Amino acid sequence: MRKHAIRLLPSVSGLLGLSALVALAGCDQSEFAKELIEKDGYTDVVVTKGEDHHYKFTGKKDGKSCDGDMELKGNRNNYDSSTSVTCK
Repeated sequence: MRKHAIRLLPSVSGLLGLSALVALAGCDQSEFAKELIEKDGYTDVVVTKGEDHHYKFTGKKDGKSCDGDMELKGNRNNYDSSTSVTCK
């Protein structure tokens, strides 16, 4: 008597959805944060990823050196951001 093994494969769409969710969970949006900061008139912007959805940055505005923190949630199509900056 021959035994047949049945192997259950998860659906492809389920795998793709899970992959997208995992990718977004740890998504580094430093480049997008930099674009938003530059749109606010800052130059020479350098962004580093902080904890959770926070990005630290340095740059210049109106001839002054600036340090800041941006909280950025969402993606390019649907996002919420808040920025705290100190310039000297």
